[in-house]
Amino acid sequence: MPLYTAPRILGKIGGGRRAPDIVGTGTAFFSSSGSNSYTIAHTVPAGANCLAVCLGACRGSGSYEPTVTWNGGAVAELARGTGFTFNRGVSLSWIGAVILPTSGTRDIVVGFDVAPDNMALYAVNLAGVDTSSPVADAEGRGTFFFNFASLGATLETALPSLVFGGMSLAQPSGAVSIAPAAGVTEIVEGTASGAAAARQCFGYRREGVGGAYEFAATASQSSSCS
Repeated sequence: MPLYTAPRILGKIGGGRRAPDIVGTGTAFFSSSGSNSYTIAHTVPAGANCLAVCLGACRGSGSYEPTVTWNGGAVAELARGTGFTFNRGVSLSWIGAVILPTSGTRDIVVGFDVAPDNMALYAVNLAGVDTSSPVADAEGRGTFFFNFASLGATLETALPSLVFGGMSLAQPSGAVSIAPAAGVTEIVEGTASGAAAARQCFGYRREGVGGAYEFAATASQSSSCS
């Protein structure tokens, strides 16, 4: 599916372990402008010790590379997936994170070497992340030369965790909705149109004990997906 599955973030609070918590207000952004640069204001509250960012972008043809910064500093890439078909173009899903981000309202800036036709992003604040080892398992996945309606992966961790990611569906053939798999909570879903319309969704899974968990989603229409 896509759901980009990263980061699997671990937390240690007090003497025991628990999954990280989503804190503050997340930021959703859907743009239909074919631009090389996007600036999105986001607020990190006091007490958050990780900022996680998932973005999706689609283009009718040709490759493109993103760079992401927060408050002028790089957001470290954790995972990415690329989908491609000849008739639907290229979809990109990308996950990154900042450990111990500066609190307050700052800018997330996304740049591309070649402008995509659209871009969507969700930024989430996390508290309780194990900053010494924030990612237990991460995966980016895409489809090549086929139109797909679903993507998924099974992620493993020995400790309580929170999984965060998204699905990008390029140029679906009609009206489309995306359904997360059981255990996955959708945060937001929307369309970024433009020259090559895209359906995007973002979600998370929070588990109180270690184990192997599916992170997946299925779209009502098939296309190039990541």
